[in-house]
Amino acid sequence: MQKRGAEFAVGTVIAIVLGLIVLVIVALVIRQQVTKGSSQYTELGEQAGSLGGCSNLLLGRGCFENQCPPDKVPEIQPDQWADCMRKSVGGKRFVCCKPREGT
Repeated sequence: MQKRGAEFAVGTVIAIVLGLIVLVIVALVIRQQVTKGSSQYTELGEQAGSLGGCSNLLLGRGCFENQCPPDKVPEIQPDQWADCMRKSVGGKRFVCCKPREGT
């Protein structure tokens, strides 16, 4: 019997198809996780770029729930900071805090 081309076993074809399906699924999962993780960096970039609000990475200020951590002191009343007021939902109050002098 003369053969005129490459022959693949059925098992090999099935393995190749399943491998491609798994590869596509893994690529989609990784893409979804990278997209979800990049939103955190976008928020940090917005904080660093907005010098007018309380949440400012460069100046060390931030909004904290109810009271400032021990290494920070209150900046100004929470009603004066729009970004802290947006977080103050559901009865929780957020205070704008800045680093202590000399730290």
